[in-house]
Amino acid sequence: MSVRLLPAGIERQTVSRSDAVAAPPVVAGSAPPPRAPERRQEGDASWFTGFAARQSRLNQHTTAAQRALAFLEALQPRLRDLGRRLGADPGGAGVPPALGESLEQVRALWAQRHAISGGTLDGELGFFPGGDARQAFRLRGLDRAALALAEGETLTFYPRGMGRPARTLYLAADGDLPSRVARLEQSLAPAGIRVRLDADGEPTLSILESAWDGLREQLLVQGGGRRFPSGWPTRVAAEPVPGRIAPAQWQVEDTDGRRQTFRQTSATLTVVEQARTDLTRMLAESASTVYAEHRRPGRATLGAAAHAFAAALAEDSGYRRLSTAGACLRGLNRQRVGSVLDH
Repeated sequence: MSVRLLPAGIERQTVSRSDAVAAPPVVAGSAPPPRAPERRQEGDASWFTGFAARQSRLNQHTTAAQRALAFLEALQPRLRDLGRRLGADPGGAGVPPALGESLEQVRALWAQRHAISGGTLDGELGFFPGGDARQAFRLRGLDRAALALAEGETLTFYPRGMGRPARTLYLAADGDLPSRVARLEQSLAPAGIRVRLDADGEPTLSILESAWDGLREQLLVQGGGRRFPSGWPTRVAAEPVPGRIAPAQWQVEDTDGRRQTFRQTSATLTVVEQARTDLTRMLAESASTVYAEHRRPGRATLGAAAHAFAAALAEDSGYRRLSTAGACLRGLNRQRVGSVLDH
């Protein structure tokens, strides 16, 4: 193979042994036979688009796992410190200053869970890669006993307060509990509210944690005088459902409270360590996927990628063209270009 530098670019020529024998002699002054015009092959962007989509999803998932892991790694040493101080506490009246400070550090960090993790960890430390962790809650007047009443009633919910879109539904008379819960779910779903029956058969609602504060402060409900007052919409108390991990409820004022808090701290540490293990394994699997995607592809795949790249540059303009070129040229340094020219 030989390489020639021309004004228009780089030309690479490869002459096989059979071609060298079969090629007719070139007579000086004779013009080479004209070439048939080549048809421009359109690029198939399916491989290129699929690869980009997979990489985008993988990047988002990896970023979510890293944010969740950052919170867990900050929480774990604080829990260990609290557990150590509780285990060494001799008992007695009064709260040692160091113990109280350790508990406050855990509470303060837990209060920032949503902000630090970006909504990727809920109150049970479940992982939500889309950042859509939810807050479960219950409404006074909408418990199991209220939904089991035989009377029908029209309910109007104002999730964002008066003047905002409302959701109205009718609870049919003599309806059973599952059908009424399904009716609530169907009516409140456009507002981002889900309704389920928990293990005890109690109606439990949930909303994105990012929307929880607004809902709790603005929710109004108007009924027909059976489950909720009739007339003007009234404020309804939305009570959060406490999860297994609730540092705000941990107490260290007396011996019994410290023992209970020690057990809760130990249980929380177990959950944190398991979550860290799962996320670390997830990141390792993501890295393996990246390496697999970047294995040396075959000739057909390279050709499809080249045509897709050319088509993308031809069709796009502005920032999209630059981002496409930048993603494909990443890692193409001077040494690699030089190695191509040398061969």
